[in-house]
Amino acid sequence: MSRNLVELIRRHHSVHAPTALDVLKAAVDDHGELTDEDRRHAAEVSGLPEATVQHMIRFMERLRDMHRADPLAFEVCVRHVASVIEDQRLDEGRADPRDGSPPE
Repeated sequence: MSRNLVELIRRHHSVHAPTALDVLKAAVDDHGELTDEDRRHAAEVSGLPEATVQHMIRFMERLRDMHRADPLAFEVCVRHVASVIEDQRLDEGRADPRDGSPPE
């Protein structure tokens, strides 16, 4: 199984379909909160299981809570995750997306 996020998303829905995050963000923008119906709709549109969408919601809530409680801890964690993803991409033979160079 690929550990690349883009490939994971593409396996679960069409390239032109909105992602679960797109649907959830639109719901919050529309009515200021997420309902069970929003979660079900995001799962249906994205092709992800509802449980996965619920875990995504909880993860994002925890990130927001961390940022409110300790912005420095939030930044350290986010930078760490970004470096892990960058290392993973390079291990998979993919170019760094910031420099535009093709994989070797």
